[in-house]
Amino acid sequence: MPGLLRRGDAAMTAALLMVFAVMVGEASRYPRDSRLFPVMVGIAGLALAALLLLRMAQGAVAKPSGEDVEEADFVPAAPLWAAVLAAPLFGLVMWVVGFWAATVICTFFGPAVMGYRRLRVRIGLTIGTLAVMVVLFPVMLNLPMPRGEIMDRMFQVPDDED
Repeated sequence: MPGLLRRGDAAMTAALLMVFAVMVGEASRYPRDSRLFPVMVGIAGLALAALLLLRMAQGAVAKPSGEDVEEADFVPAAPLWAAVLAAPLFGLVMWVVGFWAATVICTFFGPAVMGYRRLRVRIGLTIGTLAVMVVLFPVMLNLPMPRGEIMDRMFQVPDDED
């Protein structure tokens, strides 16, 4: 039945709630220009996870009719781990290769790990995400995005702090 949540979703939602809470807490230590994006993503993730937990508390967790107990409680491991590790992995990749490369890598390969196999959808998602990010951060907000350690070392780029 559409709209019903499996019991394993509560554990994943609680883990995501913790990940987004840590993300917002850590972002509050960043300089003002650098904290906007992680705080926006963290607050959106916190709100989504809190709404899901509220929905579960109201009894929306149920088993569709005709399923065995074992089948209803089964949650595939790959999508769970991909969802929980997505934010920390994105941060690590961003630190190494920079924001733009990390965005391309994570928006293209992330959905594949979570089970989305349609190549055109993944390409469209990647291009759309990049287009929104380019318009929002460098163009509208005049906010440079992190370059990454490899780019800084490879091209010997000095910091922009004047």
